[in-house]
Amino acid sequence: MNEICGRLSTYLSRFHSRRLGLYEENNIVYSEQLTLFQKLLSGRWQKVRVTNSPFYTYLGGKDLFFGNDAGQITASDHARYFRCIEIKDYFQETDAGIFDALMYLPSMYRLPLLLR
Repeated sequence: MNEICGRLSTYLSRFHSRRLGLYEENNIVYSEQLTLFQKLLSGRWQKVRVTNSPFYTYLGGKDLFFGNDAGQITASDHARYFRCIEIKDYFQETDAGIFDALMYLPSMYRLPLLLR
């Protein structure tokens, strides 16, 4: 496993990436990886402590609602909406700049990349 991780780190080094890990602040241990997952789930950066409990019992802290083609993440102080757009669905009608208008909307985007 260490060999595979080493190779992956070498491949990604040109992107100045680094492995997420643990850090300590005020004698409390936090996880960078769980903090990233919390951001993806809630839309907010929030430090996540390392505990003995399974992370799915405390990660998120939000109510999720799903519709036919969209969803809502609701917390006590705000609600956010989400939708997934898959470019493969538009391959026959696609041309340069088809999604340019999305860049000017007050929205946050998650762009997953498939590395091969």
